[in-house]
Amino acid sequence: MLIGEERIITNRSGLFGFGDCSKHVVYIYGPDGRRVARPENIEGLAFCTLERGGQTHTELRLPLRFMAVIERVVKRGL
Repeated sequence: MLIGEERIITNRSGLFGFGDCSKHVVYIYGPDGRRVARPENIEGLAFCTLERGGQTHTELRLPLRFMAVIERVVKRGL
């Protein structure tokens, strides 16, 4: 697992977030390294985003050999 300021990269299931209320987007990658276009069709894969205690988290269940990139949504100033 790799945790940065704007992204979390993991091949493990768990509860992930940035320790604040930041919104984020989850991208799933298959064993071939390509992004999965329809993650809802993958058996054993599940994720949901929830807010708890003023923080935003994603609960993630990954099948073997899959990985996820959780990217913080950064609002840019005008």
